[in-house]
Amino acid sequence: MNRRAGIRQVAFSLCLIVFAVVCRAEDIESSIREAFDLSEDSAVTYEDADGRELSFEEFSKALQDGREMTLTKDADGAATIHLSRAEPRFETASTFQPMDLVALDGTRFRASDPSGRKTFINFFFAECVPCIEEVPALNEFARKNKNLRVVAVTFDDPATARHFIQQRKFEWPVVAGAQSFISEVGVQTYPTFVLLNSDGTLAGVQSGVPKTSRNNRTTSADIQVLAEGLQKKAD
Repeated sequence: MNRRAGIRQVAFSLCLIVFAVVCRAEDIESSIREAFDLSEDSAVTYEDADGRELSFEEFSKALQDGREMTLTKDADGAATIHLSRAEPRFETASTFQPMDLVALDGTRFRASDPSGRKTFINFFFAECVPCIEEVPALNEFARKNKNLRVVAVTFDDPATARHFIQQRKFEWPVVAGAQSFISEVGVQTYPTFVLLNSDGTLAGVQSGVPKTSRNNRTTSADIQVLAEGLQKKAD
């Protein structure tokens, strides 16, 4: 029985769930449901990367070992959360995946930039909780870094992406319907950030944003540190 046929798959990095202290299993499960916007009474099945059903104890142990989790929903809203396989490795200083993307506002983005600017790419989707929370910080970061080309890429269809832009006041150029490109690049975790050098080579890649604020909210300073850290990897 192919339960996943036609089901959209989304992914989050483990940074969403912070196991800073030893938590009760029910607290960890509640945090996971909150991260995926699932109610407490939603039916959820847990699986490993090969589709084998796991107990929640087995699943949470694997998460704490540094694995990632993926959510799928069927047409009836039944949820399955399963462990993701490791992402492909990105080699810094290598030529990035050939890129010719057109944002909803008509702006065209190729990997290299003749004007000498670097390109900062944000991979997101409209239902991603941390992606939503980061919008104000991303907007402020873009305003402070006019020397960078910034672009956000999503697998969401254009209508969904436009609604997200309007509802969340997202100021970045957004490329919608880009599942083929996302698959070619190998991004599986959201949000993911990629920094390209002006010649189109890869400076670095980072999934999630380390937070420094006391309220655990992403700030533009956090984004700045992330971008500068990616550049240092290439230097």
